[in-house]
Amino acid sequence: MDDDEGESFTDEEIKEESLAFIFAGNVCEEVDQVLPNRITPTNEHLSELVVCAAVINETLRLYPPAPLLVRHYEMTLSVDKRYEIIFLSRHPMGPQLGVKAVAKAIKCAKSTVQYWLNRWKESKDLSDSKRIGRPRSTTKKVDQRISDLASTDNIATTRDIQRVLK
Repeated sequence: MDDDEGESFTDEEIKEESLAFIFAGNVCEEVDQVLPNRITPTNEHLSELVVCAAVINETLRLYPPAPLLVRHYEMTLSVDKRYEIIFLSRHPMGPQLGVKAVAKAIKCAKSTVQYWLNRWKESKDLSDSKRIGRPRSTTKKVDQRISDLASTDNIATTRDIQRVLK
């Protein structure tokens, strides 16, 4: 079997075309049963056209009449903008504006402003990277001892350092 350009159909294309004809036949049969002699359909008739409604809904799902528009807010801000948020709303020398006013001033979403304010409140950190792992639990004194050990013994392993610190 060949198409308009002389190319042969694949088995998958033949299967898809066959299914389309079967569905078309089912829709025609249903329309002929529900609307004999091509009578004008009423609301009652439309509720009986189950297969026809399913085909229309599936067609609209696959090929929507209008593109789907989704709002997208960018959460990434430059570091200076992040600090500007903190200055405008929290810094004692700043104007101490509300979330809405800050968002308007730096031209970003209120949710973005709120995100960075919460981040500042929790960790005083406005960097992009989040620290993973256990919280830091060493003191400056222990840090200095570790640094001294590492500088005196170039092949010290973490086990060696742990033994010395105990």
